[in-house]
Amino acid sequence: MTKNKTPWYSDGYRLFIVLGLGFVVVITVGAALYTEAIGDYNSRLPIFLGGGAVTIFLLILLAFWWFQILSGYFAEKRDLETTTIDTVPPLSALKSWTQLYVPMVLFGGEREILLEEQAGSNRKILEWFAWANLLVLFPIANVWLYLLGRVTQEQFMSYVPHVVVVLALLTLVRTYFMLGRRSDYETHMLRGLGLEAKGGGSAKVFEGHRRGRRVQVESGGRITKVDLEVAAPEFEIESVGGKFEDLAELPAHVRPALELPKAKRWQGVRVRGSAAGIRVERESRGQNMWLYDLWLAERIAETPD
Repeated sequence: MTKNKTPWYSDGYRLFIVLGLGFVVVITVGAALYTEAIGDYNSRLPIFLGGGAVTIFLLILLAFWWFQILSGYFAEKRDLETTTIDTVPPLSALKSWTQLYVPMVLFGGEREILLEEQAGSNRKILEWFAWANLLVLFPIANVWLYLLGRVTQEQFMSYVPHVVVVLALLTLVRTYFMLGRRSDYETHMLRGLGLEAKGGGSAKVFEGHRRGRRVQVESGGRITKVDLEVAAPEFEIESVGGKFEDLAELPAHVRPALELPKAKRWQGVRVRGSAAGIRVERESRGQNMWLYDLWLAERIAETPD
């Protein structure tokens, strides 16, 4: 996956905000000074010019973000469709659970689920932004109807404040439902990794197949276990203070996979290998760390003999 870079528009965007706000102020103040200079204190020129400048500024801003949302979605979609990962994700992917999830899906999960997830998230963003646009543009449009004489002040006050309140409430309600339930998110996430939940109770069990290997994860109890069904040499090791030491005593096939920098994520992690498979386990501390353990098991399994 390509690394995120500073967006090309960042400096230009900040410049636009500064210059745009400056333009609004200059136009409004300039119009006010002009009408004062000519003695026309009842002129609506400052209102029309200042209001017009504000409206144009907001429309350009909204159009810019529509472009950014849509172009970002299509760029990410192309990236997900074309990226191929044939090796275990690198160490740099372990910076966060979220950052590790995507390459783990592309490595041994279901790319289609990731695309569905991205499309669903994008639809929610577009809908939320559409509601936000409506909330902003409705009062502005009606202000212009009032200024142009299409709506009287009494008419304006009779419906605009009430509609704005209703739109705000509808936006909040839709936002709540668009967030979805945690269980839905977890189910979708597991499907992306090629797993599904089994059974119930306090301990969660996830099972599935990745790259032709059976995977079982037991999470939620006192001990979290990840089992990868793959033939491996006999070995057992436990990290000391977040680092695997005494690697020279391990089979040569296993050593490279466990040559990892010291990190808190490996504290108390035990790894065992046998002809039946590879197990990575740790004491559960209420953190969802099993994806790192799955990464480690697959790293060991993928290490060349």
